[in-house]
Amino acid sequence: DVETGDMTEIDRDPWGNQNSVSWSGDSRWITWARAEEQTLNSSIWLYDTETGETHKMTSGFFSDASPVFSRDGEHLFYTSNRRFSNPMYEDVGSTFVYANTGVLIAVPLTEEVENPWLIESDEETWEEIEEDATDEADESDDADAESEDGEDADAEGEEVEEGDNGDNIYEGLDTDHPLFGEWEGSASGFAALGMPDDEMSLSMVIVVDDEGNISGISESSGEESDLGDVVTWDEATNEFSSERSTSGITVVSRATVDGDTMTGTWSIDAMGVSGTWEATRTTREIDEETLSEIVDSSDAYGDEPVEITVEGFEERGMEIPVDVGRFTNLAVNDKNQLMYVRFGMPGTPPAIKLVDIADDEPEEKTVLGGAGGFDISGDGKKMIAGGAQGFAIVDAKPGQNFSKRLPRSGMRKIIDPREEWEQIFTDAWRRHRDFFYVENLHGVDWDAVYDRYSAMLDDAATREDVSFIIGEMISELNVGHAYYWGGDVEGQPSENVGLLGADFELSSETDQDGTEHTAYRFARIYEGGPWDSDARGPLSQPGVDVEKGTYLLKVNGIPVDTDTDPWAAFVGLVGKDTTLTIADALVGDDEARNEREITIKPMGSEANLRYRAWVEDNRRYVDEASDGRVGYIHVPNTGVQGQNELFRQFYGQTGKDALIIDERWNGGGQIPNRFIELLNRPRTNYWARRDGRDWPWPYDSHQGPKAMLINGMAGSGGDMFPWLFRHHEIGKLVGSRTWGGLVGISGVPGLIDGGYTAVPTFGFYELDGTWGIEGHGVDPDIAVVDDPSARAEGRDPQLDAAIELMLKEADANPYRPAARPTDPDRSGMGIPDADK
Repeated sequence: DVETGDMTEIDRDPWGNQNSVSWSGDSRWITWARAEEQTLNSSIWLYDTETGETHKMTSGFFSDASPVFSRDGEHLFYTSNRRFSNPMYEDVGSTFVYANTGVLIAVPLTEEVENPWLIESDEETWEEIEEDATDEADESDDADAESEDGEDADAEGEEVEEGDNGDNIYEGLDTDHPLFGEWEGSASGFAALGMPDDEMSLSMVIVVDDEGNISGISESSGEESDLGDVVTWDEATNEFSSERSTSGITVVSRATVDGDTMTGTWSIDAMGVSGTWEATRTTREIDEETLSEIVDSSDAYGDEPVEITVEGFEERGMEIPVDVGRFTNLAVNDKNQLMYVRFGMPGTPPAIKLVDIADDEPEEKTVLGGAGGFDISGDGKKMIAGGAQGFAIVDAKPGQNFSKRLPRSGMRKIIDPREEWEQIFTDAWRRHRDFFYVENLHGVDWDAVYDRYSAMLDDAATREDVSFIIGEMISELNVGHAYYWGGDVEGQPSENVGLLGADFELSSETDQDGTEHTAYRFARIYEGGPWDSDARGPLSQPGVDVEKGTYLLKVNGIPVDTDTDPWAAFVGLVGKDTTLTIADALVGDDEARNEREITIKPMGSEANLRYRAWVEDNRRYVDEASDGRVGYIHVPNTGVQGQNELFRQFYGQTGKDALIIDERWNGGGQIPNRFIELLNRPRTNYWARRDGRDWPWPYDSHQGPKAMLINGMAGSGGDMFPWLFRHHEIGKLVGSRTWGGLVGISGVPGLIDGGYTAVPTFGFYELDGTWGIEGHGVDPDIAVVDDPSARAEGRDPQLDAAIELMLKEADANPYRPAARPTDPDRSGMGIPDADK
């Protein structure tokens, strides 16, 4: 309550979700989505501020979210994930997922609200027509009588500017605008569409408000429609244009206004047809009923109280006929049209869309492409939208763009750094106080911590010093995932360096005269396995004549200076065509030296190329050491990259007797349930076939022993992965104890200058009710020290131990496929034994 300051807690989400709320137009009702107590589905709820009653409006059988009231007080819209009709199947496995399951729902708030898409019969009887004609004649006679008596008739030529209540019906409108008024005219060119008449009449009523917003209605061939989805006016050229889309066909009209006439063209580009049209203004005086029809549709919330029938609410819901998808951010504009953000598949930019349920055939239209969120103004006419292109304030109607982005270059402010540093420090301290996963903050006296570390701010000389203090402060919590980064720190100028996916070595050759010639040569060229077509560097492309030992003499015609490192010659060359002069030898005749030029494009990073080469080295080593019996898979993290690597390496090795899963140096990410499910699929049966081998089922699984390699640099999801591996008894863990960080992060507000402190918000505990892993890690079943001296010599003791283990287990407990039974004999089935 604004006046008293009193607060009323309406509800609390049981899972801690932060959902938006929507008020009804009369400010009586509040609606929101609330998670279910036992599932993560959400349902729609209502709160009545007059009675203080809370109502659950949908069952939560499906996940319903983002509710919003219509402006006319007749509907409530929400999105629901309930369309399970188009599963996406893997190309290489048998798993499927459901994506884009969302639909849009419109619920009439009372039973009196009519279904806008109810099918009605268009048949009429002669009796009904005669009755209608009689009624019209009676009304005409009454009107004539009133006119003759002089009652309720306006004096001829008198301007009508006031409604029944005495208000100026043109208030807020720009009646002097060149477009304002009623227009009559004709258009031609329709013979190209196969119509019998090439010309047809048209009429328009155009209204412009004081803010320059244009709306109206047009009529042709007896059909009335909105003026257009996108209507523009160019004051400098007096040009008027509109776009109207119907059933996927867009009609574009353009005209130039000259006083009371406008002449222009129309076109349907998709069909390659066009024509001309012209119109004359007949009056600037628009009758009150027509004006109200146009203006009222642009009004904000009305004054009528919003009535809601709670009983039967969910059953009244109707799916809005637009394609399924993933929807968020529902809102309603001034014309009572539903707006929302539609997200596509990964890699497809989101867009703000609009649909009008009042249309006989509702059609989804694009308001603004490339926008992932928006907020609508109170009157519903404008919205602020944000996306990769920045922020823009645009009309809440179709056809908008980011051409007029909000300028931010001039948003400058003088600050006192020490005051801001104190705020940043305090906010970082508050983030952990308010969001840490347990209220006791691990028993740390957090107030005392604040006093101790805030005293250091007086000695901070730079923003980097403040970051150091914050980092030391949050380390008092003794927990993983308590990170700090960013802020208004100083950077340094940088320049890219082109990379070739190769190691260099300095080498010399002596000619016959005893002169020594020195140059860099390629010591190793990195690439993945023969099948890794996506792991080829610039020197491994087909047709590039370079091998290990080839000398690099020049880069773009400039000799490579051996007094500096070789990468100095590639500064600024990332992604650019670069000519290398190379040779097989430094001395000898032309044939022996074989000096030549090649053109390549240097890379910006070789990290993935070197990683894939390392994985292939290990896979090849395991394959050779086990005589092809043991497969090797490395999982770098439990995020998207780790998932991709697990799946791309798994299917080609499902036929191995055993598998080594290497998760050393795993950087974490998601909780890897899906990873474990893939590794732990049991064989259930076989399918006998006449031709070809029998099918094992599931076919996308590996049968046989497995082991996992772990070390102290694997953490977070890299802790959970081996814990689940052991929990499901998939195999032994080999190596050294993992990092021990399983209090995860889920996001908290950032700091004012762009800095961020990650607050651990959810902690792991086991089925027996004890805390586990955090601060300790996952212990191996077979401890093997990763001896640095052995690694320096090119040996991997942990990997060798895993190979030895897998060979022993594959010999002791091999997977033995079921023997195919003899062909069944079903002759005589159904015949009594005596008759056989």
